[in-house]
Amino acid sequence: MNDNKDLVIVEETEVKLGSMVLESPKSVIAHATSIATELAQVIDSRKLFAIIGGNKFVKAEGWSTLGAMLGVVPVETETKVNQYDDFYEYEAKVELIRVSDGAKVGGASAVCSSNENNWKSRPRNVLRSMAITRATGKAFRLSFSWIVVMAGYSPTPAEEMDGIVDVGFKKKETKKATAKKTTTKKTDGTTKPWDERHIERLLSVTDLVTEEAAIELLDKSGMSKKASTAVIGQFGSSYAAEIVRGGSIEKSIDHARKYWQDFGKVDTNGGEK
Repeated sequence: MNDNKDLVIVEETEVKLGSMVLESPKSVIAHATSIATELAQVIDSRKLFAIIGGNKFVKAEGWSTLGAMLGVVPVETETKVNQYDDFYEYEAKVELIRVSDGAKVGGASAVCSSNENNWKSRPRNVLRSMAITRATGKAFRLSFSWIVVMAGYSPTPAEEMDGIVDVGFKKKETKKATAKKTTTKKTDGTTKPWDERHIERLLSVTDLVTEEAAIELLDKSGMSKKASTAVIGQFGSSYAAEIVRGGSIEKSIDHARKYWQDFGKVDTNGGEK
């Protein structure tokens, strides 16, 4: 018997894009272009982006939508706390898994730290969640940012731009203007902004990332400054849900007001019953 075997090289003619098997690199570009077009319609209609410096940055929900279109899902593999002398951080690792065969096609890690201005007063579970969210967006960016760019957006996830500007509202031009707009007179003639617990409650149930943005939303709500944190939470959750569904800021605020009234928590002027 002849044990000699000839080595045969077989060229791989198929190319995989997520869970899709395509015939050639040219087919990949054609299919990616089609996905980018559909993706842009979803992101724009559902407002799954933040505008920063005139550019659109896609939120984690938009990146996950792209993953669903490609047959790729994010899986949290590890989250840990790194404790330092004067602050701590949550570090999360996420892998991208191809649904069709369970193969790993990407991954990334990210952190959220208590020494970040927007997160230093937030509960630990919120920091942990943001670390996972950042890792998810980053994992998709490393593997598929080119499709997002084809769709007309910045390749950087919105969560990685956290702290540059608030999401949903324009920053105030001056501190003086902010103070004037976000304070109200008490009976003794002095001024008092919204209570800190109100602000923290609203930040915990929405995607707003700055205190200024939360105060502006509270001012726009028309709610009494004596409102309970429970009412603030109901308002914020209802407002956030409407934003995700694609509603405008004004429409979402009106929707939240109706929610209070239906729930019997506040009167038509925004004060508690």
